Amino acid sequence: MRMLAYTGQRTAALTQFEICRQILQTEFGAEPVQALQTLYIQIRDNTLAIPTAPVAHAPTPYHNLPAQLTPLLGRQQAVAAVHALIQQTEVRLVTLTGPGGVGKEPVGRAVAGPHYQILLMAFL
Repeated sequence: MRMLAYTGQRTAALTQFEICRQILQTEFGAEPVQALQTLYIQIRDNTLAIPTAPVAHAPTPYHNLPAQLTPLLGRQQAVAAVHALIQQTEVRLVTLTGPGGVGKEPVGRAVAGPHYQILLMAFL
């Protein structure tokens, strides 16, 4: 009933209450609980407060890795090569090696996508 009312289907919400009330009366000889009756009255009288959506915040990362601030440029061949390796059934581990600063981490992030942090933390 609440969701029907929230989505502008007030008549359907009120009808749903009547259906519920009739079933409870027929099957159990009982009336709906007070909370449901209060909800019915709020919908009927158009006094039901419609909740506002909370402000969405970016999820807090579960790691201490810096965010990727720049796009990956000029490394499409390396990313494609790593993708090709990890799709081979006999390959169980791919290690990116090279001198510091050559871009191993951005390539790893591009290949692993949203799972990068999980994969990296598994090896720390």
